[in-house]
Amino acid sequence: IGGKSQAPAKFKYRRIIQFIQYGIIKERGKTLLY
Repeated sequence: IGGKSQAPAKFKYRRIIQFIQYGIIKERGKTLLY
């Protein structure tokens, strides 16, 4: 049970980082396009 509750938190944290990185790339793309 301990391992199960630990895994989703790690996945959520990783997903947040990916979302932030995607947002930065998207913003960079906008500045390059416009």
